[in-house]
Amino acid sequence: LRYGALVTKRRARAAVVLVWVVSASVSFAPIMSKWWRVGADAEAQRCHSNPHCCAFASNIPYALLSSSVSFYLPLLVMLFVYARVFLVATRQLRLLRRELGRFPPEESPPTASRFVSPAPAGPYASPAGVPSYGRRPARLLPPREHRALRTLGLIMGTFTLCWLPFFVANVMRALGGPSLVPSPAFLALNWLGYANSAFNPLIYCRSPDFRSAFRRLLCRCRREEHQAAASLPGDPSGAPAALASPAESRQCPPLN
Repeated sequence: LRYGALVTKRRARAAVVLVWVVSASVSFAPIMSKWWRVGADAEAQRCHSNPHCCAFASNIPYALLSSSVSFYLPLLVMLFVYARVFLVATRQLRLLRRELGRFPPEESPPTASRFVSPAPAGPYASPAGVPSYGRRPARLLPPREHRALRTLGLIMGTFTLCWLPFFVANVMRALGGPSLVPSPAFLALNWLGYANSAFNPLIYCRSPDFRSAFRRLLCRCRREEHQAAASLPGDPSGAPAALASPAESRQCPPLN
């Protein structure tokens, strides 16, 4: 409910930078420094010394640390936050229905009774005769929040289903050896995790907010291209550079 006040552009940028810094610290620093080789088993050492072996066999501390920081801790945070959001949304909807239940339904034609309750007389009536209260919860509570909640749940569910098998197998291989999880199965689980990146555009595009943001970004790029073309000199024949047609400019929504 306080998302607009808490999540500012500065905090969002700081969160993105923090995520990339943590990812680089977990991945690049230990791998480039070869910390993940310390204490590895004999099979892993043979793979490291073989230039034709591309398997990534890490030691137990690095496998546990990287799996915890990269997946398990973020998963716990996401589950906690999503549970809090779901509980708050459910409580607010219950309170809203309780308040709206105090007003009697309107006895009017079916087309109007679906949306409004009887307009009160006196100073509480709106100028157009439309009541300022008494609407049904589905009309007062915008479906935008419902769609956002469903999209968030779908994103978290897809992320968990795609990456949980791989990180479980990663810890099992580190603790029990490569024989515990065969290499073909481990590779398939790894690619299942990569497939999550292919599902994300399909999931995010279900949200009108993301579609609107993508449209603004694409139209901004098109406008910048047209402005760059307009700033260039004309062709040798003396004709000026082509500008965007009125129809093309109307396709792009105005930027704030």
